[in-house]
Amino acid sequence: MTSTLSVRAAATAAVAELFRDYQCAVLVEEFLEGAECTVGLVGTHDPQVIGIMEIVPRNIPVHAFVYSLETKRDYQNQVEYRTPPTFAAPTRDRIAQLARQAFLELECRDLARIDFRLDRHGVPHFIEANPLPGLSPVKGDLVIMARGNGRDYHTLMGEILDSALTRNGLS
Repeated sequence: MTSTLSVRAAATAAVAELFRDYQCAVLVEEFLEGAECTVGLVGTHDPQVIGIMEIVPRNIPVHAFVYSLETKRDYQNQVEYRTPPTFAAPTRDRIAQLARQAFLELECRDLARIDFRLDRHGVPHFIEANPLPGLSPVKGDLVIMARGNGRDYHTLMGEILDSALTRNGLS
């Protein structure tokens, strides 16, 4: 078992190396051990949640999982997408509420994907917002969420287009 002191020393050395290499501040964050999920939203002033998708690792425990670019490139072998997620209803509701709040606070328009990770107690924490998520008809997260909630690709694209047209007074 690794001692707290050796973890702290390793972290301090890693931060010093990053600072030396990049000559700028280094952000250190707590690693959240719970499940990861993403939320798709469409709209502008009243964004609608089109789905919440849980990202479940296939080959490692959730507490050690990082949804990296390498994982995303090999998603069919590395993860299982669950839409809807297996979270309890109050957790899903809280995630949807936080996603809508982040969308509005960040002034997103027409569509966005908002990512969360749960801590060890199941409390969702905002990770990032992607205001221009991929829309690949096969592997785009927003498309997978929409499909899992009964929307086909053309319906989703129509909803995004309708939002943009309405926002610009062209509907």
